[in-house]
Amino acid sequence: MNPVIKTLQRQGFWKRPDHTTYSGAQAVGLIVVAIVWLVMPEVIFILRQETNFFTIMRNLAEIFTFGIVVPQASIFLSHRVLLECTYTEVQSTLDTIAMDSNKDVQRILKGLNKFSDRIFKGYIGGEAFVAIPYFLSVPFTVVFKYLYTGVLPALRGILESDYFLFDYQANIRVWSIVTVLNSIVIIYCVSFFISSHSFYWSLLNNVSGLFEIISLKIHCLNEITEESLHRKRLAEIIEVQEVAYRSARALEKSLNVFVLILYGMCIFNVCMTMVILSFPNSDQDLLFKMLLLLVYLLFHIFVYSMLGTELMSTSAATADAFYATHWYMRSVNEQRLILFALARSQKMATLTTGKYFEVGRNTFGMALQTSMSYFAVLRQVYSNK
Repeated sequence: MNPVIKTLQRQGFWKRPDHTTYSGAQAVGLIVVAIVWLVMPEVIFILRQETNFFTIMRNLAEIFTFGIVVPQASIFLSHRVLLECTYTEVQSTLDTIAMDSNKDVQRILKGLNKFSDRIFKGYIGGEAFVAIPYFLSVPFTVVFKYLYTGVLPALRGILESDYFLFDYQANIRVWSIVTVLNSIVIIYCVSFFISSHSFYWSLLNNVSGLFEIISLKIHCLNEITEESLHRKRLAEIIEVQEVAYRSARALEKSLNVFVLILYGMCIFNVCMTMVILSFPNSDQDLLFKMLLLLVYLLFHIFVYSMLGTELMSTSAATADAFYATHWYMRSVNEQRLILFALARSQKMATLTTGKYFEVGRNTFGMALQTSMSYFAVLRQVYSNK
């Protein structure tokens, strides 16, 4: 996960190891720029009595897609210390476990490392695949038409907003400056999306891996006959279990509000995208962008749902593993320790959406069902007009 942490450090959302104090000025600057340069122009553009339904829908989709960087960055920044401590503790525990010679443990650790590396590189490739056509389609079309026909076409920006202080589409120089600045700001926001989501996903996967290792080590307890060695291994397992549950609670605390916002925005965006796609529209650029947004949003819902399911299943498996041990053959003190560990394991570690419901595969289906229900209502209302 080192590349992810280094990226967060460069963006100002993580304390640099060579600095004694932390300054959040760079992170706060990203939030302010996103509000002033991305969100406010879109909102004011809608409030200026815009009557075109599809234009309004595109602006709303852009607000919720790019504007999510504001709550996401704010929540990450407010929980920075907790996330740093959790990451350090999980990595320290994994480094200690790495000295274990068990082949299955080494296999799990190798899988965790591969996941962190692949999710970061794959996310960068996916974002590039989605973002490059989204950002370059309009500027490339304008420049190509101008070079091909020699006549300057109607200027259009990457975003629909008109920046409320000036009309950037009236002058080619102003349009060029705004387009370049838009690209820089959005790319910076996207880089934070990549690093923050990759961090959360990797850390969630590592915590699930800890629970999987705990279950594996519990099963190995039955092979130990020496009482002192058995007690030592049991104490090590309980210590790792405490780290796993503490890390899961920290992730739940730092993620539950953001996941609630993410799911709400995704449901709304999916619904709006389906509305736009359901009506005849000659604006191919709009349809192309809405389709990209649809894929992008569903991907994020799916990943969090699958990781939430993995966290629940691996944490619940530790209870079955403790129950399957030969606890009845151990001393009273060891039976008491196993009983306490078993009681703790019976409460699953979960990721929730604002404490309302647990995030899992069912959540993904529920999000799609809710989106389609809202879409059906909006489609009917708009058709009756």
